[in-house]
Amino acid sequence: DQPPRLDWERETLRVRALEQLGRRPEAQEVRWRLFEQTLNGDLLRDYIRFLPDFEDYDALDRAFAHAVAHPNVLGALGFLARWPNLDAAAKLTMERSEEIDGRNYEVLNVVAEALAEAHPHAATVVYRRMIESVLERGMSKSYSYAAKNLADCAELADRVAWSRFALPSHSDYLGGLLVRHGRKVRFWSLVKS
Repeated sequence: DQPPRLDWERETLRVRALEQLGRRPEAQEVRWRLFEQTLNGDLLRDYIRFLPDFEDYDALDRAFAHAVAHPNVLGALGFLARWPNLDAAAKLTMERSEEIDGRNYEVLNVVAEALAEAHPHAATVVYRRMIESVLERGMSKSYSYAAKNLADCAELADRVAWSRFALPSHSDYLGGLLVRHGRKVRFWSLVKS
């Protein structure tokens, strides 16, 4: 999952070499640069571990701000959900929902499950993006996943303040799906079962 121009092995060796040479400030610069590119939580943990006392909160604030502004919304959501900073993940989901590519089921399923308890509205948005991706592409092999995601949305529906988040209610959303994808009989049979 690393950017193509990043030689991960070389850069991690560089960090170790700088540490061995006693050049911690330079090692920290490399760690931070790698984190900025990859949003790798382990790198951030290492970076924070080597900070002077009481500088970790500022570093975390800076890391979360960087993640929220990161051009890779899926990478940012994955990082924030795993860290976890669920408030930031929910806010990012709502602000950049149109950028969420529902095809990345592995990342988005983790994000939706992490958000479901404290932020059912954001989890619903993530589940809906995955559902729409499957149905719009007619990916019949993935209909069972979309049906499960729709069931997850139904479970969350009573806990979402629909008007507060300007989201269509679950019944309105379901009606819209029927209008747009009513002919996908296999999907609807899975939903009913």
